[in-house]
Amino acid sequence: AFDAVVRFIQDNNGEDSYLRHAGITALTGMGGAEKLQNHPSEEVRLCAVVALRRSKNPAVAEFLKDKSELVVVEAARAIHDDFSIPEVLPQLARLLTGTESSNEPLIRRLINANFRLGGANEAYVVAEYASNEANPVSMRLEALSALADWTEPPPLDRVDGRRRYFKPRPLGEIASSITNMLQGLLSSKDATMVEKTMTAASKLSVQLSPDALKDLLQNRQAPSSLRVKAFKSLRDPKTVTYAMNSQDEGLRMEAAKFLAKTNLSSATDYLVTRMDRSQSLTEKQTALSLLADLETEAADETIREAARSLSEGRLDKALALDVIEAATKRGMTAELEGYEKIRPTDTPIGPFIEALEGGNPEHGRAITQTHLAAQCARCHKFSRGGGSTIGPNLRDIGTKRDREYLLRALIAPGADIAPGYGMVTVALKSGETI
Repeated sequence: AFDAVVRFIQDNNGEDSYLRHAGITALTGMGGAEKLQNHPSEEVRLCAVVALRRSKNPAVAEFLKDKSELVVVEAARAIHDDFSIPEVLPQLARLLTGTESSNEPLIRRLINANFRLGGANEAYVVAEYASNEANPVSMRLEALSALADWTEPPPLDRVDGRRRYFKPRPLGEIASSITNMLQGLLSSKDATMVEKTMTAASKLSVQLSPDALKDLLQNRQAPSSLRVKAFKSLRDPKTVTYAMNSQDEGLRMEAAKFLAKTNLSSATDYLVTRMDRSQSLTEKQTALSLLADLETEAADETIREAARSLSEGRLDKALALDVIEAATKRGMTAELEGYEKIRPTDTPIGPFIEALEGGNPEHGRAITQTHLAAQCARCHKFSRGGGSTIGPNLRDIGTKRDREYLLRALIAPGADIAPGYGMVTVALKSGETI
């Protein structure tokens, strides 16, 4: 009967999914699918893997050596996915060493098998994979992301989302095993690769070369985000001075944040100067936020003057919310009375008028697409891709509507209804209303 089932599977050759399912079910019930490892038919070997997966048979690991990548990937799924086959997870993890495969479903499972085992040796294997320039960039970045989470693994599986439980992992041993490879990745020409490397190093307390970090900090061609990460890793007096005087806005703001925590007097002087001289809205917003936490006379006077300017209509409207928050934090309600008197009261956006100007596009994008409370994507699309069609597509809304319309739509969604999306009431001759 076993041989007949095998012939049945071979003859069907995967053409009829129902018959394939029947053959796999028969193999699972009969047992012995592990004997088909060397069968000449790829379809038979593939069905054998699925049958072994169903019975949680560790013998499925033998199919990781198969000449067909399709069979190998299916064996990897059998071992890794769902409740897994833990006994042979180490065998799956070892496949990452020296692999030349570019199959994403396979590589993700190999990386994650090492991640789930979680030891220093497995961390080394993953770092080695990330260091190999012959490997696909996307998978090297995935390897670095896994390393960044190594000692604080998220509860949901990186591949299939199943809840996993992890034991504590030895940070020191893991960090020492991968330091050299992370150090080497700092010289990568791929900015994203370097950024992921620095994130992993920071989370794992890996000490990167100060000289390499200084070179990165002073590289004006490097992305601002990388230079900021290099600054955060160094933070010695010379680099703080360099960052304060840099042409890079991100570096200046990071230096200001550092000073605010370490040197009250210097921070106050620097932030007051930036408020006076900077042409950058973001930098002024950061300065106001930091000054509100500095209990110095100069900081208070700067905020007080900004509040007066707001009340007198002399202040850039994009700074209104930041000034109100800073002044309120310092107890300067009297200075804001003039502004409150001119606040519009005949529109629903009046209490929120400060939100018209001064927003951050990246923060806004994150809110619309990922904020759990806002859940904008439940009703709207933001591109030609996925999303809901309950409400209009907002991809080009900024070119079609003004700021007041958009703010009103957030505060009072029913105030304006887009054509084609309103409620329709039909009164029938019978008197019935639909």
